[in-house]
Amino acid sequence: MACTLNLRQRFSLTVLLAITLASTIMILTIYWAVSTYTREYTLHYWQSFAQTFANSAKFSVTLASPDKASEIARHFKKERAIELAGIYSSNGERLATTGEANPCTGIAANEPVTQGRFTSDFKIELSNTWCLYAPIYYKPAAADYLEAEQSATHAHAFIGFVELAVSKQPLNRMIDRILWLSVLSVIVFELVIFVSVRHLSDTLTRALLELARVMKQTSLGKRGIRATFEGPSDIEALKHRLNQMLDQIEAQEEELELKVATRTSALQLALEGALSASRYKSNIMSMVSHEMKSPLHAVMGYTQLALEATEASADPALKQFLTKGLNNAKNLEHQINQILDYARLEAGKAQLQMTRFALRHVIHQCVDRIEPLTEHTGNRIRINGAPLEIETDQDKLMHILMNLIGNANKFTRDGFIDIAWSMQPGHLLITVSDTGCGIAASDQAKIFEPFWQADMSLSRPVGGTGLGLAICKLYTDLLSGKLSVESSTQGSVFTLVLPIVTA
Repeated sequence: MACTLNLRQRFSLTVLLAITLASTIMILTIYWAVSTYTREYTLHYWQSFAQTFANSAKFSVTLASPDKASEIARHFKKERAIELAGIYSSNGERLATTGEANPCTGIAANEPVTQGRFTSDFKIELSNTWCLYAPIYYKPAAADYLEAEQSATHAHAFIGFVELAVSKQPLNRMIDRILWLSVLSVIVFELVIFVSVRHLSDTLTRALLELARVMKQTSLGKRGIRATFEGPSDIEALKHRLNQMLDQIEAQEEELELKVATRTSALQLALEGALSASRYKSNIMSMVSHEMKSPLHAVMGYTQLALEATEASADPALKQFLTKGLNNAKNLEHQINQILDYARLEAGKAQLQMTRFALRHVIHQCVDRIEPLTEHTGNRIRINGAPLEIETDQDKLMHILMNLIGNANKFTRDGFIDIAWSMQPGHLLITVSDTGCGIAASDQAKIFEPFWQADMSLSRPVGGTGLGLAICKLYTDLLSGKLSVESSTQGSVFTLVLPIVTA
């Protein structure tokens, strides 16, 4: 499980890592500087010591006295770091050696001893030992009997050398002690710095953490949360400003909630009133339409009987009057049925009855009903589509097509009405187009609204309730389809798209 650190912990961890990194660099730098300087100084000291040893052994080597040489070697072996002290003649013969074993490589025994090798001091460094060598030169006082050239020749006569084996362990122990003392000092320094920075950072991070907590609680919708941290004057001023801001926000929220509650209550009342009015309107429309149909049926029945009674009459005008009256009564019945259908759809009482049928047969039925009306408009209806068997609500599809074809015939004179269909993946596409007067672009978005017509005047040449396309739109939505229109001065095209399962 991941551990999430807060601001204070992240700050402390960052400071600790920075101090640790700086301290590590400091310790390494101190160790390198101290060890380098100490080693160089110590080596220089022992080289000087070897030279002193060589000067002290000059007399014993000149006399070739092993006893005197041993005494001098023992004297210089008293230093604890010296493991071996030896005095050798110029030909490599050992005059004196003090020490149990020679840790050096045996210069005198394994390598030729020549004056050229001992022209100056030199050293051999092993892992735990320094092997130091210093030449011994004899410089006699100038003799009167020697020529200048001979005196120069005998000025520095190589007569031997000394060997010192110096252990590095004391130096290494001293360097280790310096290292651990440095580490301890740096650790104490780290702790002091860390505690000081931690104490200083608490004053700042406490305020920031408190601010974060207050903001988080406030964002979750909790009220009454206030900052309570203490600190310097600047921090205190920040706390007071934050608390004042929270007071203002909560006061504004309460005022807004009150306004929202008041407005919501008003909207709820308005919505209930609108729903009640809509239900009342639907009930009134249904009741009035139903009550109108009863006397209308009686008028239609009596008119039909009158027509049948006047079949043998020689008065053609009377028969014409009765026929017009019957046709108007049927038109009125159609309009009443539209009002009832719209009221039923608006109330959500319409139900789907899915059946399988031949589309061409249904379209021919619609055309057969509309064709008698084309005698007055001079229009011709054309059908274009392949035989197709589909499954949908046949009555509702016929109602949509009857209305679209009827509107096309109503607003077209001496033109063509084309009905075409085709199948697309999962959808049936039916178009009803005409060559009529078309629909203005500003009116195309309104034609599917109830009780709307392009000419709303009482003297309009084309009658109707303005519910036909509104009902078509509701039926299309009920069938999960889409009904759209495109129109110009050359005519209109209505497109019906329905999700269809083919046979």
